[in-house]
Amino acid sequence: ENISQLCEALDFVLLMTYDYNEKLMTSFGASLEGNGRDSVAENIQKFINKNCSASKVVMGISTYGKLYRLRKSSRSEVGAQGVRLNDVEYHRVREISTIFD
Repeated sequence: ENISQLCEALDFVLLMTYDYNEKLMTSFGASLEGNGRDSVAENIQKFINKNCSASKVVMGISTYGKLYRLRKSSRSEVGAQGVRLNDVEYHRVREISTIFD
């Protein structure tokens, strides 16, 4: 794990700063600032602390969303629990989204 040598050899370091939450719940893609868990700022700082020039660090952001059904339709706030779509629901959504592609 020699980040400084890697950064020296590369023109840019593209950091994936999304999908920090893999649970089935409504959430932001990633916390920008630390709250005792991984955050975008903490992970970028790790590279800078390992002598990777800040001008080389590029923050990747997601341009998509995730789809699942809420466990309780009355709860849609951040942190609300979700359930995976069954095959029929998933394919129905894919058919609809194809129309808009």
